[in-house]
Order: sequence, then structure tokens, then C-alpha cells
Amino acid sequence: MTRYKKEEIERFLHKKYKKIIKLEPVAVGMESQVYAYEFQKQKYIIRINEKLEGFKKDEYAYNNFKNDIIKIPRIIEYGNFNNDYYCISERVNGITFQDASSSLINNLLAKVVNVLNSINSIDISKTTGYGVFDSTTGNANYNTWQEFLLDIFSSNYNFDLIKEKEYVDSNLLEKLFKEYKDLINYTNETRKLYHGDFGSNNLLVEADNILGVIDWDMASYGDPLYEIANTYFWSTWLLCMKRSYAYFEKEYGNIKNYQELIKCYCIRIALIEIYENALMGNEEMTIWLQDRITKICL
Repeated sequence: MTRYKKEEIERFLHKKYKKIIKLEPVAVGMESQVYAYEFQKQKYIIRINEKLEGFKKDEYAYNNFKNDIIKIPRIIEYGNFNNDYYCISERVNGITFQDASSSLINNLLAKVVNVLNSINSIDISKTTGYGVFDSTTGNANYNTWQEFLLDIFSSNYNFDLIKEKEYVDSNLLEKLFKEYKDLINYTNETRKLYHGDFGSNNLLVEADNILGVIDWDMASYGDPLYEIANTYFWSTWLLCMKRSYAYFEKEYGNIKNYQELIKCYCIRIALIEIYENALMGNEEMTIWLQDRITKICL
């Protein structure tokens, strides 16, 4: 994440608008610095990020997926901010789903599923590929779902680099690799749109309404149960994730090979997170991830 001072961003907006702008920190966004402000009685959000693609994906989502159920804030503009990037969008009222009270979470679960199903139902027939798609063409790089899943064994990941670290359990990794390969046999070539990081801080809610779905940078094509597995994997962190998964399981649990598919996708999520966190030297998180996937699978 970038580490600009609020005053630097305010100076940027002052130069842009020729008016003093006061920023208000917003507690959303794990990848971007996020601030709210007003200009000419309109409310906006400005985000700063090291990468431009996420902002362009948000614009793509607004232009192609927004409807009465899938509410997406309009992107006003994006561009260079020093050596990084900024994005200005309309501000949506409400709080994040993860900040909702216990009773509000319960009241919203049916509507959360409605939004999730609506995303999965978007027509993507004019696009190609599986996995994360790009914002320019709307196409993804993998020819099949299994090719996407098996990419973890490609040159994009060198697990030998992390096996040397004393807090990485090499025996666990080998067990996960084996189980993962076995479980991939249960997958099929379902190809639907899924958000990639649905729920928690990427849903804006108020009262009994879902006001916005934000941060589409991980939006992908493939089996939408991958989204459900992601919720399950992180369900011990947040009440909204725990309640969501319990509701999702009732909604989707009768799908053929449900348990095997959830386990398969959880292993992929865990392996990637273990790899990235171990590379960064994040010992505490790496240990937690290994413990979490052990409880799920072994």
C-alpha cells in the first residue's frame, strides 16, 4: 500500500480544483489509501494505489455489470499520482458489511445472496478465458478452469524459495499439493462471473439495503463456488464472513461435489497466501495460514 500523507493528496486536489479540499479518512480498502471529500456539493472518494489495473477493472465493472441489483459506484477519472495512481469515484453512503451489527448482518444475508447470484448471472458470452480477466479486453488468459487451477504448479510459483524458511511446514505443503491434485478431478468447466473478493469490506450497506459492490480488481471467470470457498477460508476472521458462509452453505450445499470443490479451492487460496506471505517474511501470517488450511483439510 502507498504511504502518502493526507496533506500531499489534498495539495493534489487543490491544484486540480483550484479550491481547498479537506479529506476525511475512510476505513475501507486493504490495498489503497482511501479518502472522502466534497466538491460543489457532490461527494467523492479518492483512492491511491501502486497499480492502475484495479481502478480500470472498477470502471469496466460499472460499464458492464451495473444494474438495479449490482450497484457499483461510477468512476469519474483516474491517472498518475507521482509514481503511483489515483482514482476518483462517486461516494456511496453506508458502512462496510464487516462493520455491520450482528442483527444487520442477519437481515442482509438473503440480499447478499441475491447480489451474488446476480453477479454470477451476468452474460459473459462475448468474452473468453478463465481466471482473472483484464480491463482492456474483458478476456482472461487460461483456456480452461483446470488450467487456471493448475497454474500454481507453473513457473509463476517457486515453492522451493519458501521451503527453506523455518516457519514453513514443507511436509504440509507436499500433503496439500497431493490432495489438491486429487481434488481437481472433481472440478468442471463451469464459466461464470464472480467478484473474487466478495463481502466484508467490499459491500457497502445501510439499514436493509446493499448500496454498493466495490473493488473489482480480482473479478474472474470460472466456478462461482470459488467465491464461496474464499468466504469459508476467511470465516474465522469476521462475523459477517462466518454468517455469510453458513448461509451460503444452506443455499449452495446441494451442488454436486460441493464439499470436495470447497476444499479444493480452499487449498489453492491457502497455497497462494502461504507463498506470498512467506516470500514477504510475514511469519505470523504464514503460520496462521498453515494452521487454518490444516483444520480445513487434514
